[in-house]
Amino acid sequence: MPKTSAASASGKPILLHYDTEGGHSGGLPIVKQIANTADMLAFLVSQVFPAAQ
Repeated sequence: MPKTSAASASGKPILLHYDTEGGHSGGLPIVKQIANTADMLAFLVSQVFPAAQ
């Protein structure tokens, strides 16, 4: 079990967003924002509707 999941008291999956190309500029290109939002929504759908996978 990954350490992040083991550290959670809920036992539920954790979405970890780790970007190796991100900088300190404070802003993301719109394409990256859309990709991040799509990842979060896909995770949400997989948790709310597990049979839809």
